[in-house]
Amino acid sequence: MMDELLKAWDFFSPKNGCAEVGYQLATELDAAGRREEGLDIATKLLQSNPKDPIALNFVGYIWADEAINLDQAHEMISEALKQRPDDPYILDSMAWVLFRQNRPEEALTYLKRAVEKLDSDPTIHEHMGDVLLSLGKKDKALDHYLKASLLSKNARDELEEKINELVD
Repeated sequence: MMDELLKAWDFFSPKNGCAEVGYQLATELDAAGRREEGLDIATKLLQSNPKDPIALNFVGYIWADEAINLDQAHEMISEALKQRPDDPYILDSMAWVLFRQNRPEEALTYLKRAVEKLDSDPTIHEHMGDVLLSLGKKDKALDHYLKASLLSKNARDELEEKINELVD
């Protein structure tokens, strides 16, 4: 599938068309461990449309996840959230940047809303676990880590380590 997306992006990109292909490709590249390539595509989308909420969220989330450019990431995600206040992925991104800025109580507010909107996303549950653990709520954190593990298509060593630390 990624090869087809890359071909479509190569075809449409010079014509500033088909942002949806760009979104999908950036997401697939990130999931495949090719984060920088995904970030490049999202950045190109922002050059075409600086207010694009999906691209703003993508770049802001990546920066938050990497713990870089946190103030700018917060601004980008805030702009995306203004346009899509009920989007669970953007709510999760806002929570994640707040958590990275050492503001876990505020992050928790956004994560609760994200879980209400989308209870089936493993990343949202893992983030909830991280925030709850930072607030000393180990049992609740473990519940969310276990749910993330059950929902995840691919078992991740990092998530398993988090679970094992709380179970031991």
